[in-house]
Amino acid sequence: MKALQRLKTAILVLFITATPFTGVCAADEVQEFVITPSAPPTPALKFKLLFDNTQRQPGNAAVYYEQAMIFNDDKLSEQVEKATDELQRGNERGFKAIMKPLLPRDGMMDKIECGAMCTECDWQPEIRQRGFAALLPYLNDARAIANFLFADAEYQMRTGETEKSIATLRMGYEIARGVNRDPIIVSGLVGLSITRLMNQALADLMRRPDAPNLHWALATFPSVHPFLINDGTEAQTFLAGQFHKLADYSPDDLSGDDWQAILDGAAAFANQEPSQKGAKTHFDFSSQARSTDLPDAQKYYADTRQLPPDQAEHADWTKVLGIYYYEQYQAALQDTAKYLNLSYAQALAGTDRAWANAQELEKQHPANPFLYLLPKLTKIVLNYALADREVAALTDVEAIRSYAAANGNQLPAHLQDITDTPPLDNPLTGKQFDYRVDGVTATISDDRAPDHKLRYTVRILQ
Repeated sequence: MKALQRLKTAILVLFITATPFTGVCAADEVQEFVITPSAPPTPALKFKLLFDNTQRQPGNAAVYYEQAMIFNDDKLSEQVEKATDELQRGNERGFKAIMKPLLPRDGMMDKIECGAMCTECDWQPEIRQRGFAALLPYLNDARAIANFLFADAEYQMRTGETEKSIATLRMGYEIARGVNRDPIIVSGLVGLSITRLMNQALADLMRRPDAPNLHWALATFPSVHPFLINDGTEAQTFLAGQFHKLADYSPDDLSGDDWQAILDGAAAFANQEPSQKGAKTHFDFSSQARSTDLPDAQKYYADTRQLPPDQAEHADWTKVLGIYYYEQYQAALQDTAKYLNLSYAQALAGTDRAWANAQELEKQHPANPFLYLLPKLTKIVLNYALADREVAALTDVEAIRSYAAANGNQLPAHLQDITDTPPLDNPLTGKQFDYRVDGVTATISDDRAPDHKLRYTVRILQ
């Protein structure tokens, strides 16, 4: 029971603070590529990182992924982890020695492939029923499958099975997007971490001399931005799941007793965990709010309900205050979420301003427990932007490979010199990546995100 409570608490903290998962938004991204010149394949989309619509079948991918986990066990996960550790140490022989007896996993891979080809992926989280107490065990399962696929793809590329490796990575990318479809911030972060895990293996493949040019596979890979928009609705969903009457009735239909219970519950959550600044918060709206916020709440109630002031003053004070606080929270949440459909640069700036406004609102109304539950969406936007930036930068590496193949193994002097396989702009800025050539080394970089700089160095294998 304590373990379950810790998991529920973790979900609440991640929901509020958007604490990034390791590997999603962790640190500067520095990679080196020594690549063999190679033109794109014919047809250009011979290799794809996602299944196209003609290959998809009706069905719910989540069902197949859960079935795939039947073939998994703690021993397999432990061995995969050991193999990955050896790979990170540069011990390729040790990696292969651990992985070889684990493969093939035909039953498991068949279920994963069936899931990856499904048109839908509905994990059916119990957010509406359980609110902040909902458990999301399928996230661990999805990550376990992704870890296996990563190790399998790395093994395949090292044993001459390049096309199989790409097919395996395709299933990993599909799982990532299946998790991203879950309109929950935590799920979004896990989905992004899986995407970036597959990107890591893809980068390893690109460095190999027998690797095909994957420019068009990467250039046509869909942005994760639409999933960010889904995450913007999560806060309201969690709150409605925690306090069912907020979902079943309009605020005006709830009684004073209903609002008392809701405010008590929201205050309990606000008091449960450290705030954004690390200190615990303590709300006592019943005494504090009645003296400080009630006059404003009564005026708001009269204005928005078109009531005479004296009628608002005689209304149940708990109901009046509850509506005032709740609609104040809704307005602040929408003030943040409205930016999510814009470009990453605009969304980052907008959500940062909205968060500053929310913090000021909290200072003005410290007894409103709902305000504590506002998520800091700037961190979420950054996570999504970094995932798309990584794909764009890998695309540009492949564009350079293509240019070198057509131009006597030479590096392009400028990214705009590449025309047949055009480089992608940096999604974080909407502009081209910084690019320079120093002798036989080209550098693709972006220094605009503090603590999350990108620097890819590229050399052509002569």
